[in-house]
Amino acid sequence: GPAATLEGKGIKVETEMAMVTGRRLEQPRLKDARSAALSVNYSNSFQTVQPPGYEVSWGMWCFSQKLSERDVKWLAGEFVSKTRSKSMRFGEPKMVEWPK
Repeated sequence: GPAATLEGKGIKVETEMAMVTGRRLEQPRLKDARSAALSVNYSNSFQTVQPPGYEVSWGMWCFSQKLSERDVKWLAGEFVSKTRSKSMRFGEPKMVEWPK
């Protein structure tokens, strides 16, 4: 995980899990000015109002050992592609760290 990397920057991360009582929430529904409620699939229909005039730098950090590195790179590519189709320019992720 990220503990060793963050510790080098002066941030201590506890790696023990806390026991909490939880409950399952309903699927999120979003509202906007044009409709009463949107499903979580709204990303296929939104329009960028004022995209930045530059390429956005971003990073990805994977904590799961159940995914392949290929799958995570695919997800990053899909994100870049989807944002490009909405008139936003995200570059390739600057940081991809694979769990050891």
